[in-house]
Amino acid sequence: MTERFSDREKTCPSQQPRLEERLKEYPELKTKIEAMLGIIENAGGDVEKAAEAERRILEE
Repeated sequence: MTERFSDREKTCPSQQPRLEERLKEYPELKTKIEAMLGIIENAGGDVEKAAEAERRILEE
């Protein structure tokens, strides 16, 4: 059977760069993830229901 995993996927998780280091290669993705985390954590204090947070995440 043909191997489908990249070299990065084959390495032990402890040998892989941390997520924060990996996201440095993708600044737009990092910004999007930070925005979604802000919604999830209700950083603005304006999300009262989980359904509203979910809607906002989907809008991102």
